[in-house]
Order: sequence, then C-alpha cells, then structure tokens
Amino acid sequence: MRDLLLVAGITVTAIAVGALLFFFGPSSLQSDMISSLNASQKVGTTTVPFTVLIKGPDAVSIMTQTNYRITSRTDLSALWTLIYGDKNVPALPQVDFAKNEVLGIFDGPHQAKGFDVALVGVQDGNGARLITIQHQARATSCATIPGMSSPFELILISKTTNTLQHTDTQATTSCTGNKQIP
Repeated sequence: MRDLLLVAGITVTAIAVGALLFFFGPSSLQSDMISSLNASQKVGTTTVPFTVLIKGPDAVSIMTQTNYRITSRTDLSALWTLIYGDKNVPALPQVDFAKNEVLGIFDGPHQAKGFDVALVGVQDGNGARLITIQHQARATSCATIPGMSSPFELILISKTTNTLQHTDTQATTSCTGNKQIP
C-alpha cells in the first residue's frame, strides 16, 4: 500500500510539473510573447468569462507560486488532494470537461496571513489566451498577522485550443483591507 501511495505521489508530481511547464514555461521565454500579446490586445481580442470554483487561504501541499491547467476529472481529483490533503476535504466540483477546463492559481507559501491571489482577466486573441493574475500583499506598514498562508483560486473557464500565456500584477491591500492601486 505504501509503494502504491509513493507511485501515486510521484505520478501526481510529474503531472503537476508537466502542466506547470506547459502552462507557463520559463519566464525568460515568455516576456517577448507577453509583450506582443499586450500590444495586440486592442485589436481582435475577446474577453473570456470565467467562474471562481473555489478560493482559499491555504493549499496544503503546494509549496511554490505556480499555476495549473486541468483538463480531466482525474487531474482535478489529484490537484484537489494537493490542495486539501486527506482531512476535511470538500466535495469535488462537477465539471463538464468536454466544454470546460479548470485553471488553478497558487500564490505559494507566506510566513504570515493577509496575502491573496486572483485571476482578474482573460483575453483570447491571435491564437493565445492571456490570463492576468493579481497577487495581493498587505502594505508593509501593517502589523504582521501571524500564521502560515498559501492562497489559491480555482477557475472554471471554457475549453480552448489556444496556447495559454499569463501576466502577473502586484497589488497592496491597506491595513484595513481596502485594495490600493498597484
């Protein structure tokens, strides 16, 4: 049984790493593509609607800032286990993977509370889908809220054959919780 769990863990990790590389790849290779996508956003782009499936302050087993593209129930179940572990696990959401896919956005671990991550926009154009992710932190003047956090968000979005690209933005939240302009 232990060997089976080890093989399952290695398989999930391999799928996660593969999805990460496919979805995002090295940042140094994306900067030119993102620049050209941003320049072309004004012509021939379409805003793509999305729905937040679930959002939380702590992904149990995801220890890096990363993102996933999920295209099957099996992969969603594996990601669900990485997020929640094996205790107090909410029911897996129902997703029609013939029409939709799930994007998992993870901010990585922080040594304090008060961080957040959110998908704030999706544009299709020129054969690519540009995902805009906002990472939020509390202002440095705020008192530290003790405790670990690892914010995440899972998004339901229409399936596409377009390549996925992303751009990250940073925002600061005031000490009272109001978002400030980046």
